[in-house]
Parts: sequence; C-alpha cells; structure tokens
Amino acid sequence: MSASRRRRPAGTLPRPLAFLAAGVLAVATGAALSLLPARATLHQTTPRPSPPPARATPAPPPVPPGPSGFVTFVDTAADPGFDLPTDARRTGTRWYALGHLTAAPDGCAQRWAGRLAFGHDPVANRIAGLRALGGDAGLVFGGPAGEAAATCTRPGALAAAYRRAVGAFDARYVDFDLPRPGDQATVLRRARAIRAVQRERRLSVGFTLPLHPDGLSARDALMLRLTREAGARVATVNVLAEIEPQNAPEGRLLRLAKAVRAAQAQLTSPYGPTVANKTTTRQPSRPAGTAAAATGEPSGLTGADRATTGAPARAAGSDGIGGGPPRLALTCVLADPGDLSVTDARKLAAFAVRHGLAWLSLRGAAPDPEVARALRS
Repeated sequence: MSASRRRRPAGTLPRPLAFLAAGVLAVATGAALSLLPARATLHQTTPRPSPPPARATPAPPPVPPGPSGFVTFVDTAADPGFDLPTDARRTGTRWYALGHLTAAPDGCAQRWAGRLAFGHDPVANRIAGLRALGGDAGLVFGGPAGEAAATCTRPGALAAAYRRAVGAFDARYVDFDLPRPGDQATVLRRARAIRAVQRERRLSVGFTLPLHPDGLSARDALMLRLTREAGARVATVNVLAEIEPQNAPEGRLLRLAKAVRAAQAQLTSPYGPTVANKTTTRQPSRPAGTAAAATGEPSGLTGADRATTGAPARAAGSDGIGGGPPRLALTCVLADPGDLSVTDARKLAAFAVRHGLAWLSLRGAAPDPEVARALRS
C-alpha cells in the first residue's frame, strides 16, 4: 500500500457506498415531498362582499274595530238635515253609516249621491261633532245608483278616488253597498283598489249584500271569494233582509233565521264563502223575511241543509278583525213601519247576541221609536 494513501477511519463506509446512500436518500426525500399537499398560495384573495340583507315587506296596518251593536244608516241626500251629534245624544247610538258615495260624471271621483263634493254635504260635515262625543261614522260607497268600480277603469284612478274619500273624513270604516256585484273585471278592480288603500292605512271594510232564502247568492259568494283572493281584507258582510209583513204566513221569523244562518255558514266555512245550494242562483224579487223567534228557533242547519252546501273553492284567508272570516251583520228593510213590532225587535236583538252578529241596523220605513230602542238593547 502506498504511503500517500491515508488509512480510512474505522466504522466509515467506503466512498462509493457513501455516494450511493446519499443518492438513495435524495430520491426518497423527493418522493415524500411530492406526496405532500400543495402549498397554499401566498397572495390573499379579496373577500366577496356579503349581499345586503333582504328588506322585509312591511306588514299592512292592522284592521281597526268596525261598527258594533246598532248602526244607524243615514241617506245623506234624502235627509240632509240629519244631525249626527244630536241623534247620538238622544238615542245613545255610537255608530252611523253615511250613504251613498257614487261616481261623479268623470266616472271616478266620489261624490255624495254623485253630485255633492265632500265639503258640501251637511250630514257628513257633522262627523267631527259626533266623534267628539265618542261616536263615529263610516262611509258607504255604491247603493242603488251603482258603485264607481263599474265606471272607473283607469289604472290607479279607482284607488286614488277611494283614498281621497277616506282621507277627507279620516274614515276607519267603509262599506260597499252592492245590489249587483258587477262582472269579474269590476270585482277585481275594486278589490285591488281596496287592497292598495288598506296597505297605507288602518281601514275596516265591509260589504252590504242582499239576503236570499238560502243565504248569499252564488254571484255574491263568488264576488267575496275573488275579493279576498285579490288581497283585500273584508271584516264584515252586512245582509239586507226585507221584513215580511205581519200578515205573512206563519213562520216569518223562522224563515229569516234559516237564511241568516245559511249566510253565516257560507262566511265561516273553513274554505271561504261558498254557495249555500243551487237555489241561490235564483234572484227572488224579495229577499228572505225576519230572523228567528226566541222560542222554537232551530238550533242550527239540518243535515239536509248541510248536504246541499256547495263545494269549497279555497282555504279561507285572514280577513276579519281577529284574523278569521268576515263577520255577519243584519239590516232589516221595512216596507211599512208596522212590519216590525217591539216583540219582533227584542227577538232580533236576542238572536244577534246568540249568533254573534256584528251589528243590527234598519232601513226603509221608520218604525216606532220603541222598536229601534229594542234593537239597540
């Protein structure tokens, strides 16, 4: 061995083997690194701005309490001298209904009897004095001369007309007196206008409709259903019942009791207003007679009556003040002052309490003052 070659320390690998081991270690390290997840990039992405929170649709104002007890109807054109505060002090009446507001010559603007502007009706001008006594008065649109929805066809104009009338008297209750409901276009136009006004202010809305022997007519029931489906909230339905004369066949009170309960069943159906039965398509010249007597009154509709109830169309909405269906009110129409006796009036008042009617009222011939007093009790 040459002296120039150094002796290898003990325990040291030969140089060729050391080079081989280093290469193997490098390859293994590279393979291990390739199996690791890729390093996150160093640049920071700009976070996306979160979408703004959805704006909640404001709930419509709640429906205020409407009339209750006894409501005195005043035809302001026929009785311009009627003094609201004086009558309220004399009779104790709290609620009045003032009619009729109908379309002016332009077809849209509301006028008393179609001709008197808001500030020119002497009866309506006394509403402030009535309110000072704790009473109130509602506005009645329509009546025998018709309602503006039939003539006011311009988009938004009908709602504006209702809005101006309600605002002029700061009314919290209005009624639509409809001897005829009108075609579907009229019904929907009216309903959408009512909905627009109710979205802006607290307003209780009612409909006055003829009462037939089997309750509401098919057309009126359909009108109410379409009105509710269009989003208008209907608090009350006031039915007009012509009172049969005293010499009518026996059972005059029982006949109206059945008619009133049939209409109430239509309104309180869980599926909304329905047609009582196929006979409601008739248009009798005279609606049903008076409500039931206090004694001998049937407790409810018979099984046969229920079987004739029409098929429901849809689930009922929340229209009444308490979130339920519209309440029923009853207005007796007298052809003669003697058609309604004091005894009849007391039975009517008891019937209204038992069946939860919203209110009672009178139209037509003025009865004996004791009759009106009995209805108020």
